[in-house]
Amino acid sequence: MPSPSSATPSPSSEAQAKPIDTPPFTPLAAPPAAPAFLKNVRTASDVRVSFFYEGDDRSADEDVFYTERTTVPNRQGEKYLLMPSSVDPKDYRYGPMDFSIFRNQESHSYQGIPVSILNPSADYSLEYVALKINNSNLVGSLSVEMGIDYMAADDGDATDTPAPTPSPTGLLQSWLSPTVAYACGPGIYLRPVGTSRLVPMEPAGDVAWYKLEKPISLRKLSLNYCDNPNPKRKKKGKRKARNEEEDDDENAFCADIKDLASGNLRLHVRYQPKGATGVLQIQALNFILSDSQGNYFQPNIGQNFNHYYKAYLIDPSCAKSDQPAKCIGG
Repeated sequence: MPSPSSATPSPSSEAQAKPIDTPPFTPLAAPPAAPAFLKNVRTASDVRVSFFYEGDDRSADEDVFYTERTTVPNRQGEKYLLMPSSVDPKDYRYGPMDFSIFRNQESHSYQGIPVSILNPSADYSLEYVALKINNSNLVGSLSVEMGIDYMAADDGDATDTPAPTPSPTGLLQSWLSPTVAYACGPGIYLRPVGTSRLVPMEPAGDVAWYKLEKPISLRKLSLNYCDNPNPKRKKKGKRKARNEEEDDDENAFCADIKDLASGNLRLHVRYQPKGATGVLQIQALNFILSDSQGNYFQPNIGQNFNHYYKAYLIDPSCAKSDQPAKCIGG
């Protein structure tokens, strides 16, 4: 296995890219008030969400087995991901049709952001999402996706650990180029929880509210990757059928968690680019949950609320090039 530290730096790294001009974007410092169409939204004491965006710097002690992206700096020295402004359906077999604003799924990790549920008997569903988007004309559609990654590491949010000091990380490759993948360690142990398109509701100033077309239920989620983690053992001396032996093999790789308090439940907000080029800035502001009695709740906010997604959407032909950062104008 190649050592991550031995990866050869890309000639299109940030240091050689010309700075770009980006519009001012002031992230909100706290979640916005609930919209008029939602009444009596309370804060759930047993739900916590923290924010880790794609393009954020990684700390020195984080897991280094992730795909690296190409970025370009703006005039203020902030890194902006270089992303294609559209995705040709013919390219679907080689990559996603849309992109997550949070840390993207890799071969060994679902990533996204952690949603910690401290109460094992909680019966929530996710119903609404609030975002701040600088230019909605760049976005064709939005969706939410959730899953349980049974091997996900605690990001520190569940125990109120302060975020470590970030260290610069070289981001080497664009979305539509071959990705860096270190094929070591266990594969991903992921159980999908749900996905839904986001339907625009009434805007409230800088805040855009969306309703999930199909609410995602977070009730009675499985704590084991396998559907049948403890199959009934056959009597000793009785020869197993071949399909029974295969079932046992599958269960040998079961992964389980004791609860959902440590952030194994993950959430992605995904967007499909509309075809226009330009700077895209998105901050996730709030997630509204409902319970079985129809009451509404917002989660406690953990780390990095004032962070936001930063991308420069460029022509797909430029994104596919060996040095996409050199395609753009200064």
